[in-house]
Amino acid sequence: LRSTDGGHTWSYLLVGEWPPFGNESALIETRPGHVLALIRLAEPGYLIACWSEDAGASWSLPVQTGMWGFPPHLLRLRDGRLLCSVGVRRAPFGVQAYIGEDGSAWDAAHPALLRADGESRDLGYPISLQLGDGSIYTVYYMTTGGVTHVAASRWELPW
Repeated sequence: LRSTDGGHTWSYLLVGEWPPFGNESALIETRPGHVLALIRLAEPGYLIACWSEDAGASWSLPVQTGMWGFPPHLLRLRDGRLLCSVGVRRAPFGVQAYIGEDGSAWDAAHPALLRADGESRDLGYPISLQLGDGSIYTVYYMTTGGVTHVAASRWELPW
């Protein structure tokens, strides 16, 4: 959805015109007017990416990123790289994060594993921020010990 009047009214805006269309997108402006959308595809579970070069007025066809997990959260790190944190809803259930230089290439083969002790697919929705000391603080929900709860991990970038 897009609002052009400060949120008083809304209209639908499609990101990409490719079925099967995903949901639960994360967006970030990579440079002025250039927007990256990472989009959840429940099956087969890989995030897809669409780009806009006109501040979201039109979008590229989607491409698979190689990153497995959903839904995504995007954060620009102080060094300019992008961090994508995701819930991992397959064994081992948990939360992990990926690094990308500019959003067009991700190190999908080497995610940072934050947690791998979830009891089921009922987890995710991570949100990450970078703290003053450079460490990352990621909040999410998951079920452990039979209790579904909000949890957090404070971690260092391995790359």
